[in-house]
Amino acid sequence: MKTINTVHLLNEPYNLSDLVTRVRHDLSTIGYIVLKNFGHGRQNISQTFLDFCSRIATPVPHNMAGNIIWDIKPRVESNSSLTTFSEHNEEAFLHTDSQYSKRPEDIFGLLCLRSARCGGGKSLLLSLKSVLNDMKQTTEGLNYIKILMSEKFRFITPSVFNDGVNTDYAEHYILSNHGIRFRADTIEKAFALYPDYYSAPLVDAYRFIKNKIQNSKAIIEYNLEDEDLILINNSTMLHGRESFYDMLRHLLRIRMIF
Repeated sequence: MKTINTVHLLNEPYNLSDLVTRVRHDLSTIGYIVLKNFGHGRQNISQTFLDFCSRIATPVPHNMAGNIIWDIKPRVESNSSLTTFSEHNEEAFLHTDSQYSKRPEDIFGLLCLRSARCGGGKSLLLSLKSVLNDMKQTTEGLNYIKILMSEKFRFITPSVFNDGVNTDYAEHYILSNHGIRFRADTIEKAFALYPDYYSAPLVDAYRFIKNKIQNSKAIIEYNLEDEDLILINNSTMLHGRESFYDMLRHLLRIRMIF
């Protein structure tokens, strides 16, 4: 079992300034941190969450309506042509958030209000560093890194985030000096819709990194519990979750930029 980077706020009391410093440090070096017992006993947990995130970085809206806090719970009534993982209870493959966006968030926080009581919904984390180290073991992998950094891929935009004016896809590099953009279903739907756009080397490079991500031995598994707050670096970490059938599972998410 891999050790989880965790701070137990009731057992390891920090003053707020020290905690913010620790969080920023771990986000830049490790890529994530879990704060247990966050907001314990507070009445307005949403405001507490927002106030804390505002000390870490600058919260940004997640949609055209300007909402800062996003509820993550199954929405059976969703009519999106490509649903975001926040809207359903199925498996969410390892990915980064806002991979279609011109300016993805640098970090984001997930606050667990109610964990899945069914035994499902386990969180998954994987560092980009581990993926690249694995790819660099072969000449083939090194060549694919060059392709993923020099050739743009199309990412289909989930309908809930499409403003109705722009095209339904965005073009970006999967790898860059800044980090990674990756979500398999948005890329593969673009393969199906725009087959003439992709050369064989691009498809092969994508399949190679996808295989390395899915089969990595460095994947961290973690069961989010009530009052757990996990903060994740969206450029250097991929995240995902297992499927679940407890439809009362409820998280809050806030996106932030530096």
